[in-house]
Amino acid sequence: MLLIGADLPSQILVSDDLHLIYCHVPKVGSTVWKRALGLLSGHVTDNIIHSHLQSDSRTKENPSKFVHRPEYYQLAGLRKLASYDKDEQIYRLKNYNKFFLVRNPLERLYSAYHDKFLVGDTGVTDDFYRKHANLTMNISFATFLNAIITDLLQNRSVNEHWRPFYQLCSPCIINYDYIGTINNMVHDAEFIVKNMLHKTSNISSLFNPLNGPSAQRHHVNTSKRAWQAYAKVSSEIRHKVCKAYHADFTLFGYDCHIVPDS
Repeated sequence: MLLIGADLPSQILVSDDLHLIYCHVPKVGSTVWKRALGLLSGHVTDNIIHSHLQSDSRTKENPSKFVHRPEYYQLAGLRKLASYDKDEQIYRLKNYNKFFLVRNPLERLYSAYHDKFLVGDTGVTDDFYRKHANLTMNISFATFLNAIITDLLQNRSVNEHWRPFYQLCSPCIINYDYIGTINNMVHDAEFIVKNMLHKTSNISSLFNPLNGPSAQRHHVNTSKRAWQAYAKVSSEIRHKVCKAYHADFTLFGYDCHIVPDS
């Protein structure tokens, strides 16, 4: 059964130029992939990206935010699948290559906490504190986890940065051609670009982040910090995380019990 109409997740993007559908999952390389798809389409160059960054005060402090804005989607020829009519949605779901990437849910949760609460993203954190008015500012990782798993276990909607993969991309309903992982980003990128898009582009130039360290080195550092953070979280909360994200752990082959009890 195809998922069509208003029920389509908003994360699912279409490139008609590339005949490609990409479900972008926050905290799983979505920034570099959106940039790469724009470059591969031929509509975007790094010079175009940088010129827009210079003219947009919202992105000067954090250039990577630009690729998530509607202005970039228009430049890159990206559209949300939900914006097409039903016949057009069905055609693309049947005829375009479809992919998305995942990562260990435990690492993704820590990465979201680190970037949004420690580094700071007022748009996300202000919304979080409005929904959790009982919490004080500068919450700990354990408090953050407890809040979001309570929301999930009570079937409340949560922010896309920690929403489960299966809710974001509907992999049990949409027949994806390829599901990669952030751990194998270079290999996955080579496969998708060469075998699904039939292009011979330079992978290293396509997948350089817009700023900061390389994706692979950043991932290694995030993993180390994540396990250090989970070591300070009670086993009760960790077990609740396993329950709340059980579908993601099961569907994508991750082990939720790799962090030893305190």
